Amino acid sequence: MMISVVVPTHNPNPDYFSQTLQALGNQSLSLSQWELLIVDNASLPSVNLGWCEERFGNKLHLVREPEPGLSHARLAGMISANAELIVFCDDDNIFEEKYLELALQKMQQSPVV
Repeated sequence: MMISVVVPTHNPNPDYFSQTLQALGNQSLSLSQWELLIVDNASLPSVNLGWCEERFGNKLHLVREPEPGLSHARLAGMISANAELIVFCDDDNIFEEKYLELALQKMQQSPVV
């Protein structure tokens, strides 16, 4: 696995959040090369991802971070990430279809030593 996509969220707007996850599901980069970590940052009610488990399967991970704040959520995502490259996506962002593919290409062209 080369990329961990971390999506911190706190009480997400269902319409925007759904579009964000749909765009991630439409990435040109094979899901075998990336994982999706949703960081539930003290949402009330808690984020439920049952509706998108079929699309992402075992590449979908829900991380619960009880301490409110974007920094706490991002840190929880970084700690849980399993990949060489971490990409952050806000819960209302819509990535273009080739976003992750291009991010991986950039990393491979300029590896950090």
